[in-house]
Amino acid sequence: MDSKIVIFSTTPGMTKRCTEVLTKRDQLYIPVLDLTTTRALERAHGYINEGVKVFISRGGTAEYLRQNLSVPIIDIGHTFLSIFVTVKKLKKEFGKIAMIGYHNACKAIKKYNAIMNDNILVFEVNSDPEFILNFKKAVKTGAEVILGGFQISKICEEYNHPYRSTEPDESEIEKALNEASHMVLIEAERSSQYSLISTILNSTAEGIVGVDKEARVFHINGIAAKLLNYRAPCSISDLMPSDRILQTISRGADFFNELVTVNGNNLVCACQAIRGKEGLLGAVVSLQEENTIRNIDTQIRKKMLGRGHIAKTSFKDIVGTSASLAEAKRIAQRFARTDGSVLISGATGTGKELFAQGIHNFSNRRGEPFVAINCAALPQDILESELFGYVRGAFTGARSEGKAGIFELAHKGSVFLDEITEISQNVQAKLLRVLQEKEVMRIGDDKVIPVDVRIIAASNKDLRGEIAAGRFREDLYYRIGVLELSLPPLTERVDDIPLLFDHFFKGGKILSAQAEKLVKEYSWPGNIRELKNVVDRLDALCDHSTILEEDVKKAMRLPSKPNVGGISTPALEKLLPRLEERLIRETLEKHAGNRGEAAAVLGMSPTTLWRRMKKYGL
Repeated sequence: MDSKIVIFSTTPGMTKRCTEVLTKRDQLYIPVLDLTTTRALERAHGYINEGVKVFISRGGTAEYLRQNLSVPIIDIGHTFLSIFVTVKKLKKEFGKIAMIGYHNACKAIKKYNAIMNDNILVFEVNSDPEFILNFKKAVKTGAEVILGGFQISKICEEYNHPYRSTEPDESEIEKALNEASHMVLIEAERSSQYSLISTILNSTAEGIVGVDKEARVFHINGIAAKLLNYRAPCSISDLMPSDRILQTISRGADFFNELVTVNGNNLVCACQAIRGKEGLLGAVVSLQEENTIRNIDTQIRKKMLGRGHIAKTSFKDIVGTSASLAEAKRIAQRFARTDGSVLISGATGTGKELFAQGIHNFSNRRGEPFVAINCAALPQDILESELFGYVRGAFTGARSEGKAGIFELAHKGSVFLDEITEISQNVQAKLLRVLQEKEVMRIGDDKVIPVDVRIIAASNKDLRGEIAAGRFREDLYYRIGVLELSLPPLTERVDDIPLLFDHFFKGGKILSAQAEKLVKEYSWPGNIRELKNVVDRLDALCDHSTILEEDVKKAMRLPSKPNVGGISTPALEKLLPRLEERLIRETLEKHAGNRGEAAAVLGMSPTTLWRRMKKYGL
């Protein structure tokens, strides 16, 4: 409908005058209908569906519409001037005058009587059926003419009794139209603001419910309507558990992050009171599905990770065909299908981290973070902060924004703790708590953070021996050693050694028969790590494609002949560690204990130097 305003006229005279005013204002598109009370209400509902925002009427009809509609109703009042003019004309023809109508019209006549000291009879009605009763009373009282609207005009016409209406003057109609136009503008602005707010509330990831002080729902966004199976109108108690919400409405007791179950769904609920100058006006309830919060938390943690915490190796990348290696892979794959903690034992260089990555990538956590840390590579205080994280200002030198620990970073994924026996007793106790409670507390904080991680630990030491010596907690051992995997040294997988050389060689180098025999007979105390170092030396030193026995001996720093100066190869192998210890000691002394400089001179990484220093007790 083009017009946002409709006029319900209560008398023919009012219809005529409204039409005249609308013609002058060039607003004839505004309908003027001769309808009162119930019939006006019936038509009003249809007009509202068509977009009408304001109705104009008079007297009892205006009041009736106001009581039954939620849109604005403008009443063309019975002013003193219009009553004065009407009564003055009637007194020229009639003696006793009676007014029969609803409250507003009768109130205006009574006020006129008081001002003019007049005695117009007043018969106030509350419903249409009362008009005929009061008409008979008025006639019986001697009323010569009846004042009123459409209802009484029809009765007077039926009984052939004189009737007049109190018509609004032009200024009253102008005033009502101006007020109605203003209300249309206000409603348009309110509707625009409501639409904007609704758009904002519907664009959030949360369900939002507005509740008034009577606990009735006055606004609900799409997400909340879906979560609560909303049907209007209703109170909040019809939709969900509401005891705490009612306390918020009545006492202003706000609450946050309460878990409630609605229609079988776990929802995280928060409620804040709406406060105004008059006091508490209601409350705003926000809802989120528990699973949605978990997913958001996971995505945030993943974004915080960056791209570095991933497992790059799978079981197919582990080179070798020996029976012992195949058995280790088979056991590891079975372990990967479970979610229990895994303890990988094996000598230095046997590939414990490769197996840890393989287990992660073979498990249900494969798409989640894999975070590894070498527990021997860091001082204990730094190791603790790396494991558990810290908050802003936790200690001198800490990042100003704080830092997440590896358990937070690995949430939903796996944590690989290499050389776990090197953790101090104090850190062991904190680690045990994380594993038991599945929550971590950052250094300097009093807030716990839930974590879901799988622990894969590794050690080149006998943990039972470490427990017996009092260096490792027995309860922690049982937590990390739910599933134990032992990796074979190269001496137990001799046939894999040539395959490993071929795998690590660059540029297509191959071993001669004598060289292959030599590498198979060597004990490889450093296992695959030592083998890789030898291959790197051969790649750097040898330009020819076939690697000879002499090339390998040089790369392995072995004597050219099996027996030099009466020293056998086994004896030489026992002597080498002592020579290495002496070399490390002298290099550290020369560089005033600076491990970085010493490591550079020795041609090894600071981590390897740290490990060798611990090995020799330096």
